[in-house]
Amino acid sequence: MTGRIRLVNFFALFVFASVLSANPPKPTLVLGIHPYLNKNEIIKRFTPLTEHLSQELNQQVVLKIASSYQQHIDYIGNDQVDIAFMGPEPYVEMVRHHGVKPILARLEVNGKPYFRGKIFTHKNSAINTIYDLSGKDVAFGQPTSTMSSVVPIWTLKTNEIDLSILNSYQHLNNHENVALSVLMGDFDVGAAKEEVFQAYKGKGLKEIHTTIAISEHLFITNNYLPKKTIKNIQNILFKLKDTQNGKKILQAIKPAITGMVPATDADYDSLRKLRVDNNRHLF
Repeated sequence: MTGRIRLVNFFALFVFASVLSANPPKPTLVLGIHPYLNKNEIIKRFTPLTEHLSQELNQQVVLKIASSYQQHIDYIGNDQVDIAFMGPEPYVEMVRHHGVKPILARLEVNGKPYFRGKIFTHKNSAINTIYDLSGKDVAFGQPTSTMSSVVPIWTLKTNEIDLSILNSYQHLNNHENVALSVLMGDFDVGAAKEEVFQAYKGKGLKEIHTTIAISEHLFITNNYLPKKTIKNIQNILFKLKDTQNGKKILQAIKPAITGMVPATDADYDSLRKLRVDNNRHLF
């Protein structure tokens, strides 16, 4: 009797192993995010998307938040994450060092696939334009941040405002820190993307300049993701705007997102020209 039980158990184990062999579990996909907001806020914003992708792909998708913009660039540049959400500046810098990778989609915000930044001060400040910055303390975001550093600095330079006329300037960790530092009086002026400025405007910020428009944030993949998987992810992203649940997923990332649309590397050429005009590379 014992031998028969062992035989049945062995047969069940053999069948189970055969099923696993025929349908091996798919590897987890990693979605990398740059630290443009605090970690908890990023998790809150992107968890609905990872859960949806996991369900639609029948493959687990998890978040990986880099500790810095540079680390995020290295992760996707060296194919250490499968998918990456990137700002325009980190994307251009990644391509410069690692070459073009497959683009999945870019954001469409309020019906437009581009965005702007704001240069601002405290609402009670006597500063009214960017030409009032002489002798002032200015806060930027991380050096690789498109709208809290690269574009604002370019804006000042193209308006013949050299950083040397400032009393001081400093690069902070993220857009929110810049806004808060101006509100608390640590800096006279700050720069951040429009979304963050609008979030803190009612708390006491005043706009003094709006930047040029740059192609929106985008999702890309590494060089090893199967073409079929890439196509599936693209279709999932493009279809989000067509359902109520999909719209909620988009708005969790950013309330003003109206969809995700196709993009090419050439859509970021204007930013590359801006970098050349700046006559510098960030690394």
